[in-house]
Amino acid sequence: MAGLFVVETLELAPETFDFYIAMDPALWWNNQSLVKNAKENFKNNTRHNMKRFWFAGSSVQKETPFITELSEIIKTEQPKNITWKYSDEPNEQHSTIFRATKEKALIWSLNE
Repeated sequence: MAGLFVVETLELAPETFDFYIAMDPALWWNNQSLVKNAKENFKNNTRHNMKRFWFAGSSVQKETPFITELSEIIKTEQPKNITWKYSDEPNEQHSTIFRATKEKALIWSLNE
């Protein structure tokens, strides 16, 4: 669930951090409220400094549709203060995605 809290913090309190990394966030949680409210949340957070957001989704069917939907929302809305990258990882599972993607997440996030 840690990935969920990363996305929640980015959407609701973006001033907290400059870099956000979420691996397989459980966006189904709380009736998908973070996905459902993403457009409005990103629109309301344009007053903050530039943020970097890297996130990945695995092959877990329960989570994948909502992660993909969040990616599409960000792509469509193009929040002005977020540089982002979505990494689709269909060969990974929830238990393997961290080990498989941590290096590329950190390299992308810290490579300004």
